[in-house]
Parts: sequence; C-alpha cells; structure tokens
Amino acid sequence: MKRLATALVVSALGGSLLLTANAGATTRAAAAAPTITLVSITPFPTVTKDRPITVTTTITSDGANVALEVRQQDQPTVKKNLTVTHDGQTWTFRATFWPGDAGTWEVTATATAADNTTSRLDTQIHVWRATRIVGFSVHPQVAVKGHQVNFSGRLQVRVHGHWRGLANRKVFILLKPVGAVTSGTTDAHGRFSAYVTADQSGWYSASYPHDLQTDNAVTMMRFVKVIKLPHRHY
Repeated sequence: MKRLATALVVSALGGSLLLTANAGATTRAAAAAPTITLVSITPFPTVTKDRPITVTTTITSDGANVALEVRQQDQPTVKKNLTVTHDGQTWTFRATFWPGDAGTWEVTATATAADNTTSRLDTQIHVWRATRIVGFSVHPQVAVKGHQVNFSGRLQVRVHGHWRGLANRKVFILLKPVGAVTSGTTDAHGRFSAYVTADQSGWYSASYPHDLQTDNAVTMMRFVKVIKLPHRHY
C-alpha cells in the first residue's frame, strides 16, 4: 500500500493512541483538587504531504485555569508554541508540527483551581515520518511445491520532500492468514529480499512495522499458486 508523506501520529506507548492519564500531583487532598480529563488529541492518525500540521488537544476541567506544555522528549528545552481557546470547562490547545519534528513529544496539562490547588495530566504525541514500500516483486507467481519463491522491494522514507531509501530496517513477508513467514533487512538504498519454500497457495505482502520516528508501511497482496508436479513412471 502506498504511503504518501510525512505522517504525524498520536500514539500510545504500546499502541496507536496514547492517552495515559496520569492524574496525580495534587497539592492538597484529592477531593479538593480540580478535575482534569484528556478528551482527545486530533487528528488521529494524520498524513500530511510535506506541510505543517496543526494538532488539537482538548481538555475538560472544572479548574479556573488550564495550562499545557508540549516539549520534545530528547530535548526538553525545545517546546511548542500553543494557542488556546476556552469555552466553559473545555480548553482547546493547538500546536503546529513540521515534517522535521519526527519523534516523541511529552505533553503536560495542569489545571489550577481558584484556591491554587492543582492537578496534572501527562501524555505523549508521536510524530512519525511516512514510509512506503515500492517495487514489491514476487517470483514466480506459479511455484512448484518445495521450490523457492522470491520476494524483493524497496523501503523508503519521506525526508525534506523526497522519498529516500531507509537502511537497516527489517521488512516482513506476510502470508494471509498465517502471518510473517520470512523477512529481509534493507541495504543502504532501502532494498530488501527474502524467500520461502513453496508449500501452499496464498496471498503474500510485505510489511514494515513503525519505529520511534518512521511510520509503518504495507504493500498490496500478491497471489502465489503452488502446484505439484505429476509423478513420473518409468
């Protein structure tokens, strides 16, 4: 499947959407602290073609004020400028992310009550560069049982408006519905190859799982028909 451009994805520590509500850090008894709830971080997921994208964080709180800080995980002094709107107990924050902002961003929301009691909520935003797999080849598409089926292709990442080979990444070959049956590691140009021993007919695809800075990619499926040669009688 062709992936088009730099991807910005809000994600969980172990999944696609991270909403880790760590509602602690109260300065008084919990009952006296203001409420604070993360409603959403949108868009989710979002793919942008080499352009900045605005991410909206919506929070509800019965506090008198809510403040939000978005800082880069690896460089905490690097922070995003935010705009905020307030309607009743709903607070909406917006930050602009650029294709070069790939990585993890820490988000801290602090609600303050009229008596200065506070509550805090922590989450993360992940910005991923888009990837794609091109030139996925399966050969032969009619294979003799026990013979070799070969796979090849090229993994690319979107960088500064161009698709470039993504090196030293593992690409998995999937057989529906079995799952991964083999894999290959990309070279300096993003090229990979792999093979399996033909055993059964089925649909194959190539898949790359995301990492901390690059998004996942998967190809369209290709069908391989496996046949048996007739026994020869002498």
